[in-house]
Amino acid sequence: MVLVVDDDTVNQKLLADICTAEGYDVVTADDGERAIEVFGQRKIHIVLVDATMPRMDGFAVCRQIRADGDVPVIMVTASMEPGIQNRALEAGATAFVSKPFRVYELTRHIRSALVAYRSPSEPPTSQRRFVRRQAASALTRLPGAVDLRLRLRREPESDDEERACMVVRFVNERQLSAREGRHAIDAVLGAVGESLLSALGEGAVFWSDTAELVGVMAAKQLEAAVEATRSVPGGFALLQLEGVVLRLGAVRYRPSAGHDVDTLLQSARSAVEAAAGGNEPIVIRNLDAVPATSP
Repeated sequence: MVLVVDDDTVNQKLLADICTAEGYDVVTADDGERAIEVFGQRKIHIVLVDATMPRMDGFAVCRQIRADGDVPVIMVTASMEPGIQNRALEAGATAFVSKPFRVYELTRHIRSALVAYRSPSEPPTSQRRFVRRQAASALTRLPGAVDLRLRLRREPESDDEERACMVVRFVNERQLSAREGRHAIDAVLGAVGESLLSALGEGAVFWSDTAELVGVMAAKQLEAAVEATRSVPGGFALLQLEGVVLRLGAVRYRPSAGHDVDTLLQSARSAVEAAAGGNEPIVIRNLDAVPATSP
């Protein structure tokens, strides 16, 4: 859960909307004192805080939260005060983001901080922890759900080349998380993401949900993407993880057909559900066989 702390309601809503779009649960606070109250009442995984606020500023919030544990705090502020970044880091901030910022910049800081913060429910050996964290680190290179939708919207409707959208879903995430801890989930997704990046290249793979990756590609790359995903389970032995179940769903389409982003993603995710329900490793559908929905 993300705690967003900002006395400016517009900025607070912007940050909350970005986090919600990335799939995170969000709770907000209008000032520092209220933030500390909320932090004590809820299970917070990361804090986004402004620097200048009434009652208690962001530096005090940061110091108090970091003194009580290792929950990451990212300071997001428009303040141009000299040395403010150093002040934030000295107060214990994990990262510092200046307003105005690019969405991918903020989401990358959030993902990176969360990957570093998460740890298994039972501490594994140092070697296993190192290998899993190395695998999980690949997630910090992947853009998120907001970037995925922007990527799909940018496809020109004049483009008649067949394309594909492939969803990789972690079917038994809850069981593995309960057994090994959340960091193991990140390690699995990181390993799959790294393999897909090698096959498709930067900017084609997205971390769209806590248990889901999405690849956007030319249809002729789909076979390579499937093989890249299928090749990963053998590597799970290096992570000392057993019983990982992945399912793939893909949809072929032509941008010129005018399918909107929601239709593309819903169709690909529906294919994943069909694969999981039918115990098939992958289901591929042709969206152009279905009437297009106007954007």
